[in-house]
Amino acid sequence: MFSKTLLACGLGGIALACALPTPASALDSNYKGETTVACGQVITKSIKLANDLHNCTGNGLVVGAANITIDLNGHTIDGTGMQPFSGIRNAQVGSRPGYSGVTIKNGAVTGFASGVTLGNGANRNVVQYINAIANGTGILLTGPSRGTLLYRNSVVNNAGDGILVNSAATGTRIDNNDANGNGNGTSPRQDGIEVDATDKDTVIKNNRARNNGDYGIRAAVASSDGHGNHASGNDAHGPNNQCFNIRCAP
Repeated sequence: MFSKTLLACGLGGIALACALPTPASALDSNYKGETTVACGQVITKSIKLANDLHNCTGNGLVVGAANITIDLNGHTIDGTGMQPFSGIRNAQVGSRPGYSGVTIKNGAVTGFASGVTLGNGANRNVVQYINAIANGTGILLTGPSRGTLLYRNSVVNNAGDGILVNSAATGTRIDNNDANGNGNGTSPRQDGIEVDATDKDTVIKNNRARNNGDYGIRAAVASSDGHGNHASGNDAHGPNNQCFNIRCAP
């Protein structure tokens, strides 16, 4: 089963059509049927989207409860590039912190300051099978938050970092993601995946980083190299210096 929406994606200078496969895990027993949503809607129960969102001038969707699943169901959320908004936001809004136990999956976010933002209490979240394309940052973990899993996402042609995990986000697992063509829209240029967290429970494994503006993968010295990472064509430091504090094969 393939996604309902195709986006033009870039891999370096090559234009591609990105079709997002919908894995079997998209069928979630927590909800039935599909739900029509609007830009800026606060989501308080598990849903499977019935529609795309176009030209959102604020946040695309806002998480409003713990222990829910937002299944984009192959749909796309796109914005107008306005700061400081996110395609999907689970982080502090006013005095309310982010929510724990949230899963975000199976779709595309484009045209926001950050495609997906997690932070300020958004613990044990899962982001999987998301295409974050042509945002400021593809996927952003702010803090304090802990125990996030980023799994099999594709972050492509974002102006800044493809994935950015800041120092207050701990215990993050960054596993099997693709980061291509990011970091070329800022000065200085940015990375495919940047991990500033310094805890040993943050693990970076089996990721692929190609044609990003600075390093393919840059990590703080204390984070854990889970191995299996690959990088090539990242511009700033030459073919033999593709990653920082992480071992990367071509």
